[in-house]
Formats: sequence, C-alpha cells, structure tokens
Amino acid sequence: MKRLIITTAFIFIALSLLAKQPKSDSYNNRGFAWGIDIGSSIDISSNGMSSIDADAFFGYKNKFINIIGIGAAVHQSLGNNNTLIPVYLIFRTNFRTRPSLCFFDLRGGYSFNSLESKQTQDGLFGSVGIGFNLYSSSKFNSHIILSYNYSDLKSYTIDDKVRNLKDLQSMSIRIGIRF
Repeated sequence: MKRLIITTAFIFIALSLLAKQPKSDSYNNRGFAWGIDIGSSIDISSNGMSSIDADAFFGYKNKFINIIGIGAAVHQSLGNNNTLIPVYLIFRTNFRTRPSLCFFDLRGGYSFNSLESKQTQDGLFGSVGIGFNLYSSSKFNSHIILSYNYSDLKSYTIDDKVRNLKDLQSMSIRIGIRF
C-alpha cells in the first residue's frame, strides 16, 4: 500500500513539473465538450473497496466554465466483486476567464452499487477535487485531478451474517482529457 501511495505521489509530482501553461486561445472556444478520466481510488473508510475508475462526461464549456454537464463512471473494486456506477452532474472551473494551471472539479449525483453476493444498493455520490492542466490547445485539454469521493453505503446481511459497511470515502487520482 505504501508503495502505491509513493508511486502515485511521484507520478503526480513529475507530471506537475512537466505541466505546460495553457495558451490564451485554448479557452476562447465555447459550446459542446466531452471527456474521459481514468484513475484509481484508495479507500480511506476501511471498507476494502479501493478501486480502478473510468469516467466519461459531456456538457457545455466557455471561458469561465471548463465544463458543466453530466457524466457516469465505473468504479471496480480491487480484490472483491464490488462495482459502483455513479451518475452525476459535473462542474469544473478555474474561477477566471484567463487561462490557469489549476481548476476546481465538483461532481454530485447518485450511485448504483453492485456488492458481493449479488447485493445491490444505491445512494448519494459526491466528489470534490483540484485539478492541474497538463497541456491545453484549441482542440483539447489534458489534466490530472486529485479528489475526495463519497458514496452512500449501508450494512447488509448475507447468510445470517451482517456485513457492516461504512459510507465509502476515498481519495483518488485521475488523469484525463477534455475535447
């Protein structure tokens, strides 16, 4: 686990040092936008649900708003058969009309969860993070995001045994691209 955290931190620092400042024309376009993020989440709530994550989203962009729209993700837990499928609203901005290296990423919605032994649950999903632009052009933008994630989980019973789950809280790192 320590090796994963150290490796993730090293990659993040290396990518931050290599980050290219966005060009001024990269934020002049507005209209339809879409993108994808891939990454990993580390469970900090002791549920054993660290995961590999894939997100896709689409919406509207302009000078102030990097994207506002809807998205969906698949968070597949490592080491067990738990899968979370959040569907969310996404809002991403740097709070400026000029280019910026950093941005704010907010996601909120509902998660459809498939847990071990064919148990299903659903509940609220939320994510708040800070992102760093790696490269920007008039056609696309690549980025890395560090975020805190929350998913509503409840305890359940399997064969007369109670599986105590706490709400899932995790820290994630994602790398992505937006067109």
